[in-house]
Amino acid sequence: MMQKPKILAADNTKVALRYMETILGDIYDVTLVQTGMSVLDCLKSEIPDLILMNANIKEDKETKEIPVILMMNVKDIQSELRGLEEGAIDFISLPFEPQVLKARIAHIVELSVLRKQQAHLIAKQKEQIDRLFLQSMVTIA
Repeated sequence: MMQKPKILAADNTKVALRYMETILGDIYDVTLVQTGMSVLDCLKSEIPDLILMNANIKEDKETKEIPVILMMNVKDIQSELRGLEEGAIDFISLPFEPQVLKARIAHIVELSVLRKQQAHLIAKQKEQIDRLFLQSMVTIA
C-alpha cells in the first residue's frame, strides 16, 4: 500500500489545527504543531511533502525545498505578494473553503512527491555512473 503524503500544519490555535486534521486526515498523514519552533523541531526528524502555516520559513537552508502554503487572516494584496515573493508556493486567506484547500494541496503535494522521486532517481543514476567509472578505471589499470 502506498504511503500517505505528509503534511505539517502549524497554527497557534488548537481548534484550527483540529479542523485542518479533520479536513485532511483521511487523505494525508498530518502532523500538527502550534509554534514555528515546533515546525523546525519536526523537520529535524522528518521532511514533509508540504507545510501549512502562517509564517514563512523559507530562509532556512533545511526547509528551502519544502513547499509552504501560507494561511493568514489577511485579505490585502501586499501581504499575499510579500508571502509569495518570500518563497511561499501559495497563499490562502482565512477563513478557507475546505474543497479549495484540498484541491490546492493535492496539486502541490503531487508536484512535491514527483520532485522527491526525481531527486531519488537522479541520485541513483549518479551512483551507477560513479560505480561504472570506478570499474572502468580498475579495468584500465
